Amino acid sequence: MKLLLIFLLSFSCYAQEIVAIKKGQIAPIDGFIITRAAHNKIKAKMETLEYENIKLHDLAIAQDEAIVHLKRHKATLLEHNTSLRTELKRKPTGFWQKTGYFVLGAVLTGVVSYGAVRSIR
Repeated sequence: MKLLLIFLLSFSCYAQEIVAIKKGQIAPIDGFIITRAAHNKIKAKMETLEYENIKLHDLAIAQDEAIVHLKRHKATLLEHNTSLRTELKRKPTGFWQKTGYFVLGAVLTGVVSYGAVRSIR
């Protein structure tokens, strides 16, 4: 909260020049007088804020790119899903067809097993 207040006050001050004064010297302007240590601390926090703002901006760009990529991927998946649905609708898979495939698989497995047993003996 203090940082936000300092940040807002820095834009509303009228004295935009920095003048170094010594202890006991009369200030050439009205306003706040801070020490070098406080100035350096504020400057470091401002630089940190700028750096964090840049990082947030970069993250926002990366997030926008990810959203675009995911929307494209979603569209591709929806197209693929639609094509699979139409393919399933075209192929009739009734009870007798499934039963026929099962019986055919069982018979072929039996024939292969019979041939394997006969070749071993």
